[in-house]
Amino acid sequence: YTLPDNKSQSNMKFVGLLSGGKDSCHALLHCIAMGHELVALANLQPETSKDELDSYMYQTVGHEVIPAIAAAIGVPLIRHTIAGSSKAIGHAYTATPGDEVEDLYLLLRKVQEEFPEVRAVCSGAILSDYQRIRVEHVCARLGLSSLGYLWQRSQPELLDEMIACGLEAVLVKVAAMGLHARHLGQSISQMRDTLHSLHDRFDVHVCGEGGEYESATLDGPLFRHRLALQAAETVTHAASAFAPVAYLRAPTITSTPKDPTQCPPPLSDPVALSRFCRALLATCNDIYSQPLFLPFPLPAAGQPAASCETTTLPLPPVHVSVCARGNWIYVSCRPEGPPPHDMASGAAAVLAAVLREAEARHARPVLIQVALAAMADFATLNRLFLAHFVSEPPARVCVQAADDVIPVAIELVAVTPHAIPAINHLHVQSISHWAPANIGPYSQAVSVDGLVLLAGQIGLDPGTMTLRDPDEQTAMSLESCARVLAVERSSLTRVCLALCFVTDMASSAEATRLYASRTLQDPDAATRAAPLLVMRIPAMPRSARIEWQFIATRDGGTTTHTFPTLTIGRDEPVTDTLAAFAAAHHNTTHAHQLLALRLFAVPQVAPQVDQQLLHAQIGAAISVTIVEEIEGEAVLAAVAWLVGPATKPEEEDED
Repeated sequence: YTLPDNKSQSNMKFVGLLSGGKDSCHALLHCIAMGHELVALANLQPETSKDELDSYMYQTVGHEVIPAIAAAIGVPLIRHTIAGSSKAIGHAYTATPGDEVEDLYLLLRKVQEEFPEVRAVCSGAILSDYQRIRVEHVCARLGLSSLGYLWQRSQPELLDEMIACGLEAVLVKVAAMGLHARHLGQSISQMRDTLHSLHDRFDVHVCGEGGEYESATLDGPLFRHRLALQAAETVTHAASAFAPVAYLRAPTITSTPKDPTQCPPPLSDPVALSRFCRALLATCNDIYSQPLFLPFPLPAAGQPAASCETTTLPLPPVHVSVCARGNWIYVSCRPEGPPPHDMASGAAAVLAAVLREAEARHARPVLIQVALAAMADFATLNRLFLAHFVSEPPARVCVQAADDVIPVAIELVAVTPHAIPAINHLHVQSISHWAPANIGPYSQAVSVDGLVLLAGQIGLDPGTMTLRDPDEQTAMSLESCARVLAVERSSLTRVCLALCFVTDMASSAEATRLYASRTLQDPDAATRAAPLLVMRIPAMPRSARIEWQFIATRDGGTTTHTFPTLTIGRDEPVTDTLAAFAAAHHNTTHAHQLLALRLFAVPQVAPQVDQQLLHAQIGAAISVTIVEEIEGEAVLAAVAWLVGPATKPEEEDED
């Protein structure tokens, strides 16, 4: 589940998973437009005596057109007969004998045997987590990258893009209210207005992502021959006046050569073909858009205070602190004693310790926060995580700490599933235009108890998985956060804690302006995003210059958590108040954890902040920036990086 090195390249040779429908064919175009080279097509077919299978994964209606499509495009076709069925139908997937997903594994293994140069797999998934997760699972087992450039695209926009590109696909199955047998054989361009009308009336997916219809592609930009269905007959599965289920059977497919002047460059010239595809897509709608330690939730009023314990485990020596607050468990761990000579063994001991503490409390990790003394150890960290998280991993934050004395520190946030059963992991490994794929074994977000916990986002271009130019990283990474939040039914305006990590404080002004422009467009909105907390750190993954991380509430969700806030009056000494605040909440801020403070103060207070004094009083380096002004008040953001072991205050103020 780690990102292969070739995912940062734009010239992978790939195989296209071909269902025969419009999505799988249009996805090929996007892969080529991104610079990848099509080597072969692969298809899973039903037994010869069957037209359609009761499959959660595969389209089999119209399977007779598959060989003709491969011939029209001019690439080899690898096929495998489906022998399994839908057995493991939960959200996550593990290898299950007899499941139809194992047929995909056998198909792609056959592709690797015949075309060992293949490094990636293209699929046309738009909205189905079920299909995407299983394709990614098989790709991970075979060491292949998953390319899913249609993922999370706007379906109305995508349908229009297909039509504008000259992709001709006809309906070969209907199974939705408002669609009838008379619609079979009609093209998507002929059906466009009908599909949009059904979307408005019955919430039908215009691209058929809800199984409303299936299609067969007869022509497109990559086709050198135009296909036609001959002697097609209609087969009715379920007669209904409102939502009949029917499909076409076409035993004969004819092929007519196209005018060579209207054909794209040959596939043997991927560079010229990529230029052709980009020019073609440029005529369609634009698909491109223009950390991380979290403050732990504090108990709501009336909840019991946290129970905390600190232990030093036997060999290898590590220092562990555990806090339990209701259904939430917080574990913090760092090496005990002198730094180990081997960073990997030290990190392995620390990771094993925090996971052992969570397991002992029957808690499920939802967020892991890592501080490394050197970002060069990031790859080693990924390998360690791979040994522990096979599916549905927690969100993760990894930054380089200013303190190089301790090589690694890890904090884990976990919940008890029996008390909070609805835990959703958004773990997208496919390269797409949506948001960056994982560059390690972690989820982009975990939704739990009404909250969305985001992993850190740096300024990677989702389509190429390469860093954008320095002046584009801020906007790109924030846009990726917004897209991840949208999938989890949240938004930037619902953020309750916002962190921004920068490698130079000059970037903070750009970040705060952009954050304000994205979150404060409606001053009268019922929900207001949290002030932004900006922190300077030595380094972050991929040598990025900026990284965002958020906690947000879900739309329509509720949470029992409150977050630490601090109001400073005009005449109050800021440094003393900050120190008192840190001491009051020190029982939840263990060694090497970020303490995020939201400060609301009048502008005159800002000059009072003495960063050197704060460092002496709290043991932290404080960075303060003015985020916004609301009705004469300036919202300040301060983030403290604790560099010493946690020490509880003599007296704790319950308030």
